[in-house]
Amino acid sequence: MLSLHGRRVDLGDYNFVGYQYSLPFMGGHFEKEEPGIAADVGRLAPLKDRRTVLVTHNPAQGLLDIGVLGWSAGSTSILQVVRERDVLAHIHGHIHACFGRSGRHFNVAAAGSCRGMWIDLGSLEHRVLALVAPERQEGAGGDALRRGPAWIHDVGFGDCARGAAPGLLALLRRSGIRAGRVVDLDCGSDIWAAALVRAGYAVCGVDALRAMIRLARESAPGIQRPPGPRCAARRRSRTWGGTSALSLELVPRHLLAIAGHRSDRGATRQSPPRSATCSGDGS
Repeated sequence: MLSLHGRRVDLGDYNFVGYQYSLPFMGGHFEKEEPGIAADVGRLAPLKDRRTVLVTHNPAQGLLDIGVLGWSAGSTSILQVVRERDVLAHIHGHIHACFGRSGRHFNVAAAGSCRGMWIDLGSLEHRVLALVAPERQEGAGGDALRRGPAWIHDVGFGDCARGAAPGLLALLRRSGIRAGRVVDLDCGSDIWAAALVRAGYAVCGVDALRAMIRLARESAPGIQRPPGPRCAARRRSRTWGGTSALSLELVPRHLLAIAGHRSDRGATRQSPPRSATCSGDGS
C-alpha cells in the first residue's frame, strides 16, 4: 500500500498523482481553504500528463459535488488543474450522495452503500460493483460488522466527535441547559452521546444505518432508542418526547443534533434540507 498524497506513482502505462486535502466541512486535520488547495495542486502540476489519473479526496467544482444540503462542495482549483493539464481521469470521493461518473470524473465515495466501481483506464468504461453488506451476510457476527463502513466511520472519524464534545458541552451549559434530554440525530456509534451521558444528560440516539446502531449498542448500551427502523427520517424535524431537536448540519454525523430546550418554551425547529440530486452515470 502506497500513499499517493503529493507524489506521482508510475504503474505500467499510467501514473497516479494524489492529493488528500478537502475544503473545510467539519473541522478536520485534512482540510484547507481554496487558496491553500490552489497552491498545493499548483505544485503538483508538473507531475501530471495525459496518462495521469488524478486521485483526490475533494471533487472538482460542479462535478458530482452536491452534498446533503444541496450545496456545491467542489474545488475550483482541482477543476482548473484537471482542465489545464488534460489528465486522463479524475477519481475522488467525499460526496457520498453523488457516487457515479460524469465524463472523466469518477466519484467512488460509497460508505454505507456497500458498492464499488471498476474502471478500465484504457477505455474509461466503468461498472458499478454491488457488494454484500457484512452485517447482512448470513451468520454475520461482530467480526463481520467490524469490516463494514460503519466501523470505518467510527474508527476513522471518531476523533472528530471526541474532540468536539467538550466544546459542545460548554455550549449547552452557557445556554443554561445543564440537564434534560438530548436527541442525537444521526448518532453514529454514540461517541458524542456517551459524552453527554457522562455529563449527566439523558440521551436518545437515532441513526438510519442499522450497523451504526449495532456498534452504538456495544459502546454505549445505556442510550435510549426510539422504536421503528425509519425513525431518523420521520422524526428529524418533529418534537419527540417533549424535546425539540436543533439540527446542526455542518458538523460530523455523530454531532448532527443537540436538543435540550423543552418544546413548551417555544424552541424554534428547523425543517430538514431539501434532497440533493446529482447528475452522472452510476447511481
